[in-house]
Amino acid sequence: MKLLPRFPSAAFLGSGCGCLRAGLKGLRSLLYPPFCTVCALPTEAGAHLCGGCAAEAAQLKWWAPALCRRCSRPFWGAAPLPEVCVECQQWSPAFDCVVAPCRFGGVVREVVHQFKYDGKRHLRHIVCGWMQDGLEDARLRDPPAEVLVPVPLHWWKHRLRGFNQAEVLAAELSGSNGLRMIGALRRVRSTGTQTRLAREERRANVRGAFATRLECERQIQGRHVLLVDDVLTTGATLDACAGALLRGGAASVRALTAARG
Repeated sequence: MKLLPRFPSAAFLGSGCGCLRAGLKGLRSLLYPPFCTVCALPTEAGAHLCGGCAAEAAQLKWWAPALCRRCSRPFWGAAPLPEVCVECQQWSPAFDCVVAPCRFGGVVREVVHQFKYDGKRHLRHIVCGWMQDGLEDARLRDPPAEVLVPVPLHWWKHRLRGFNQAEVLAAELSGSNGLRMIGALRRVRSTGTQTRLAREERRANVRGAFATRLECERQIQGRHVLLVDDVLTTGATLDACAGALLRGGAASVRALTAARG
C-alpha cells in the first residue's frame, strides 16, 4: 500500500512559527541591542527609555497647585487661585481649553525633538503615552470629543520633514481610542518658524494662516473637535486653527498636546 506523505499539523506549524519569531527577536536584540534614546544606556527589549529617563519624564508631569482652565498655564502661590489666567481673560482664545500633561523640558523635550526633527517616528508611542494621560482630563470628557483634527504643516515643510508630526500623533490616538481623524485643516500660507518670535508676533504671524477644507466641512459640522499638536508654546497656532474650525461649523474646539513650554 502506498503511503501518503504526512504534513505537519497546524499546531506544529504554529509552534514552529512562534519559535522562529522568538529566534528572530533574539537575533535582532543581539545585532541591535536596545538603548535608551536619551542617555544611550541599555534598556529592556522594546523600551525606548531607561528606568532613570522614564522616571525623569514622569516627574515632568505638572505638579502646580492649579492650572489655567483655558491654556493649562500653571498657577503658583497661595490660595485662592484663579480659574483662568490674566492672559486668557484678555486674549479670549478661540479654543475652549488646551490640555498639556507634561512640561516641555529635559527628557520630554529630547524625545519630542528626536521624534519631530530626527525622524524617529517610533518615539510616537512614548509621546502618545503622555497624551493618553491627557485624555483623562475632565475638560476633555464633558462633552466627549467626536473627531480628531491634526494641526497641518505647510506643504513645503511637510516635504522637507517627510511627515507631519501632529498627523502621526493624531493617527496613533485615533487607533487606540476609536476616534475618527479628519484632516479638516489646511495652511493657506507658510508662516515659517515661530521659535524666535515673541507672543504677540506669533499671533500676528499665524493670523489667517489656516482654513478648513471644503470637502471636510460636513464631517465637522456640529461636532466637538479635539485639535492635536505636539507642543503648546503660546497657543497662537492652536487659536488660529480653532478659529478656522469654528468658522467651518464645529460645535466646539479643544486641544491636546504632549507638553507645554
